[in-house]
Amino acid sequence: MQSISNKWLRAAIFCLAVFMLWECVKPVLVLTILNNHLLLLLFIIVPMLLFYFRVPGWLNALAGVMLISNGIHFYFYRNEPIFSRSWILSATGEIYRNALLVWRGDLGKLSDLFSAFLFFVLLWLICFTLWHWLKTGRFYLLFFLAVASLSLVDTFTFYKTGPSIVIVILTGLLILGIQRFIEMRGNTPTNQRGQSFGYWTSIVVLAALLLFLGFSGPKPGPQWPSPIAFLQNKGLQGFNAGGSFFSAGQRIGYDSDDSNLGGSIGMDATVLFTAHVSGGSSYWRVASKDTYTGKGWASGGTNTIPLTQPSSESALTLYEGSTKVTEETASVSFFKASPPILPYVGQLTAISVPGGKLSLNQEAGQVLTKKEQPAKSEQISYFEPTFQVSALRKVTSGNDPIQIRNLDLQLPKELPNRVRTLAGHIMAGQGNRYDQVMAVVRYLKSSRFSYSTNRVPRPAKNQDYVDQFLFDSHVGYCDNFSTSMVVLLRSEGIPARWVKGFSSGTYMGESEDRVGGKRVLRSVYEIRNADAHSWVEVYFPGSGWVSFDPTPTFTDPGQFASAAQGNGKAASISTNKNAGQNASTGGGQNQQRQQQSQAKPPQSNNATRANQQQVKTKTGDVRRMSHRNGPEKPGWKFFPMIVCIVLAMAAILVFLTRIRWLTALYAKKQAKMVVKDKKSFMNAYANLFRLLGLNGLHRRKTQTLREFSEIVDHQFLGNDLSELTGYYERLAYSDQFTLSENEKIKIGNLIGHLVIKLADGRKK
Repeated sequence: MQSISNKWLRAAIFCLAVFMLWECVKPVLVLTILNNHLLLLLFIIVPMLLFYFRVPGWLNALAGVMLISNGIHFYFYRNEPIFSRSWILSATGEIYRNALLVWRGDLGKLSDLFSAFLFFVLLWLICFTLWHWLKTGRFYLLFFLAVASLSLVDTFTFYKTGPSIVIVILTGLLILGIQRFIEMRGNTPTNQRGQSFGYWTSIVVLAALLLFLGFSGPKPGPQWPSPIAFLQNKGLQGFNAGGSFFSAGQRIGYDSDDSNLGGSIGMDATVLFTAHVSGGSSYWRVASKDTYTGKGWASGGTNTIPLTQPSSESALTLYEGSTKVTEETASVSFFKASPPILPYVGQLTAISVPGGKLSLNQEAGQVLTKKEQPAKSEQISYFEPTFQVSALRKVTSGNDPIQIRNLDLQLPKELPNRVRTLAGHIMAGQGNRYDQVMAVVRYLKSSRFSYSTNRVPRPAKNQDYVDQFLFDSHVGYCDNFSTSMVVLLRSEGIPARWVKGFSSGTYMGESEDRVGGKRVLRSVYEIRNADAHSWVEVYFPGSGWVSFDPTPTFTDPGQFASAAQGNGKAASISTNKNAGQNASTGGGQNQQRQQQSQAKPPQSNNATRANQQQVKTKTGDVRRMSHRNGPEKPGWKFFPMIVCIVLAMAAILVFLTRIRWLTALYAKKQAKMVVKDKKSFMNAYANLFRLLGLNGLHRRKTQTLREFSEIVDHQFLGNDLSELTGYYERLAYSDQFTLSENEKIKIGNLIGHLVIKLADGRKK
């Protein structure tokens, strides 16, 4: 009974160790592109089960290759069939090329695929090491490394591992407690084992106390300066020079500092605010910036003025006479996680917050509370524009106000000439400003560039941010696309500025709200950190500042009216993307990208919108792109995961029944053995001991063959093994090499009897 109990206790240690490893690996889901929980969990459980059941090495290796291959396919080639020869050859070639880079010491150019491959191999080795340490009792080393690794992640990244450290320490103490209990029970007389209740009670109480103190106790702030700034000054921007695979400590969300753009970013779906909007789906503006430095955007002045009447402030005036507007309202409720910002839609005409006092940063067009503290809510009124494409096309160049030209044509002197040359090439042949702008939008949304938040490099020390994106990496997210568009337009003398805030968010439904004493049906949106976004505003004399979004998979926030042939009336309301298609052909690249949308009921307070369907597009700057562009094939979407799960379940079933089928295998082998001489007897005797081991009968190193034989015979009600051991000792310690016919028959019968007893399980 003791051996059975100890077996279950060791299984509990094994499960706790797997749980500890999972807590250590969880940051990978946030800090890297490997963000699938189930896949990573299987990658831990399957090898640990294989090691636990001590399967043959070749089966371990095969399972490892299959899991790594499935991981590579899932993250980089999921649009191709899993058994396709093309992706296997492509991945093999990629691994080979990166191995050559490692050999040359050029680690900064390693690809995401190779980084993921190395991680999977390392994780497999960690699983093996973990099992080896558990088997040999070296748990203290595992415990120390687990806490140390989580501490390093907490120090050098934005990921907070405090709860994981508490859980790992608690799990480690439980494992140590179980190990100590097994040792104590082995040295405790049977009549005193009832005292174990007090031992387990103390363990449970101590664990509960530690858990309570760990999560609810006071936690002092940092005692020393963070080493991140020091390492970045030394040129260590992330885990590798290119910033790929790892997010380099950056998290998606609103940040006022845009002086050093670039690098991969980690995902964050924290909800910041909800909005009830009477108008259409629009972007939430926070601030604009005018000065491009070559590395990012310099913040304007910090001077603010009191804000009493937004409609009279030139910094908040976006639209001019040719732009038709409708007045709309919105109510915003902020969550605690929201930064101290007051986002707004369109051209702000009125705003109120609890407390009442507001200020305005005129250079950025940013509205703030008086003390720049977070607000609980805001009520706004704003103008929603409908831009007239015919008026936009009348703008050529040279009619911009001098103040706008001074601010919004600025470019650094160090900007590479090839950027200016490219701008001229893109806009060549376009006869007006609108067509020039749309040419840049189409260029940036073309297949030349890929949208990704995970494999985005940082520019080198003497490299321009836009130049690197346009000519080297061709990979980025909204900041790369929007900044590049501003620089390209300015290179051709078109005033443009960089705007940051949030996309429209996730459409949640409709709400009937009371506004100004009337009930108004308004759309409800939920805006998260993941919806943080940047776009472009271009100046058109007579129309004002017009919004454009060059980021792939995003739809422009403005509404455009194109004139019908034969009259000058507004014939249709469409998105900028469609207006661009009316302007010229070649804008269909973005149509092929998948969009998520929901239909919105007609607005009762606007006759134009009452006769048409409003489409709400769920956007957010977190769209994942696979390694290969193209539509995903639903038929293969879950196939790799299903294969992995089936194989894991089959492996578990095989190993749980290993005694039965291995016993049958060795029994069949034993039946085929014919004892004719000393050599054949030794082989049969050794095979018989394998059968005994499979049935839980293992000879200890301190036991003689005679002592072990007596124990086995006592279990199986016979004297078969003792007689066979007698033959073994006579043959092993003498010069006899042959057996008489009677001895052959006798030995065969003894082995046969013992094998039958093992197969039938006739134990005492």
